Amino acid sequence: MREENAATLINELTGQTPPAVLDPVMLLTENEWLAVAQKPTWLKEKYRRGFVLTYYLRKLPPPEVKTLADELNLPVINLLDPLNYEHFTMGPAEFIWLFMNASLIFTNSFHGVALSILFKRPFVTAKFKATGAARQWRREWQLCLVFSDWKSEKLSATKLSRRKSL
Repeated sequence: MREENAATLINELTGQTPPAVLDPVMLLTENEWLAVAQKPTWLKEKYRRGFVLTYYLRKLPPPEVKTLADELNLPVINLLDPLNYEHFTMGPAEFIWLFMNASLIFTNSFHGVALSILFKRPFVTAKFKATGAARQWRREWQLCLVFSDWKSEKLSATKLSRRKSL
């Protein structure tokens, strides 16, 4: 179970106590995810040098994404762009591949943050201002505690990239 209170509810209903885990995405190693990942068939030659990936729930990516992508001379892939059929309708294998191979990730999603950390990709995140935002930040705080050992080499690169765009 992902949430402690869900594990408690299952225990109350069944008498069984499932283990509470941070999130199922963290149950697989990077190598296990690599075995699942598949390069999207729609990926064009222009993405070969790298790309900036955006994964924003219920809102458009901020304008700083384009500014930084232009400075880095990298194209942007917006995963939740409803006007781009291929990006919007791909499967989990392609989704994972894009997170594994992005040059930089912008997200307001817990899973975007979790996958960025798991695959050691530089990322920028923003607080998600919608229903469930408190739950998201509680999960991200747990994620930070799990990775408190992880030294800030990748985060420093992200901070530098972020500073350049602002």
